[in-house]
Amino acid sequence: MKTKVLLAGLVLFVMQVSLLSTASGVHPAIIAGVQILGYLLFKNKSAFNVYRNDGVYTEVWLGELVKRFRFKREWLNLIPRYDEHAKQQVIHLVDIGADPEVFINLAIDEDNPVPTETRTDNDIPISLDRYDTANTRVSLTELRSISYDKMAVTLDLHMNSISDKAAVKAAHRLAATTPSNIKTTTGNSDGRAVPKKRITPDDLTMMSEVVSTPYDEGGVDWPEGEGVAVLDYRHVADLQKLDQNFDKQWKNAQTGQLFPYNGWNIFKFNRNAKYTKDGGGVFTLKAFGAAPDAANDLHSSLFFLPQRAFAAADASPEMFYKIAVTDPALRSNTVGFRHWNVVGKKKADGFFNLVSDKV
Repeated sequence: MKTKVLLAGLVLFVMQVSLLSTASGVHPAIIAGVQILGYLLFKNKSAFNVYRNDGVYTEVWLGELVKRFRFKREWLNLIPRYDEHAKQQVIHLVDIGADPEVFINLAIDEDNPVPTETRTDNDIPISLDRYDTANTRVSLTELRSISYDKMAVTLDLHMNSISDKAAVKAAHRLAATTPSNIKTTTGNSDGRAVPKKRITPDDLTMMSEVVSTPYDEGGVDWPEGEGVAVLDYRHVADLQKLDQNFDKQWKNAQTGQLFPYNGWNIFKFNRNAKYTKDGGGVFTLKAFGAAPDAANDLHSSLFFLPQRAFAAADASPEMFYKIAVTDPALRSNTVGFRHWNVVGKKKADGFFNLVSDKV
């Protein structure tokens, strides 16, 4: 009798290991090891619940999620991060008041003391953007046939999608809205279907002059060599056509990386913010996610000072999943992710856009 019970238990054990392995995509030997370890450590007839426990199952995925979420655009990685200040999907920035005035050789006595100023700082709460990926369903048939790390591939797909969308949103959040910070290209027609003025090397020089102008002359007085230029791919093409030596002087032929030019650290991005221009010549930043309008959309390049920007992400991304053993209708594993992050401006004077004006 004991032999029959033992055999029955062994059969059930093998069936359980096989079922869980198929549902999760984890090798049967690993599942069996966890089962046996659970029995030895906890005197539990099944370690199935140890593995199925939400805290254990999701920690593996979420740990990988955090490690894999990195902006693949180097220009975004230059922005200071404030993850530790992100609480409850909100980051609190401090709007620091005006810089103190500096006096040179000030005559100081009882009748002429050093002036005292009051600085007012303001708390600025900014909500993080919430990114939800569409769920991915992986059937048991696919799990049985694959020969690669499905978890890693799935995570990469979801994280790349979030990273891509977050980069587009960041470029839009950093785009200039102050009229004086919106500049226009000055070149000849680019010859495209809706012709616009090309960007020229002189335009980059002009941007350098704008941000280098001292405060007392109405400028922003950026630190030299620390500005970042994120060029629209069409602007890069314009420069290639205008400068016969572009590939030798501006770009690493092997990696495609653009070299610094005239004080700008130059990068390329295909999804910068777009602008529109009304009949009075006023440029307006187009709403994020608005439908394309080939006749009126004006592409732009972003110029900014990383120190005037901030980036923050919630350290606790969320995973939503259903494993096949709980899905009798489709017999599939389903997973999706939610991630909170934001990129924005600390000071508006650190951001300019160079817009391709209509011919």
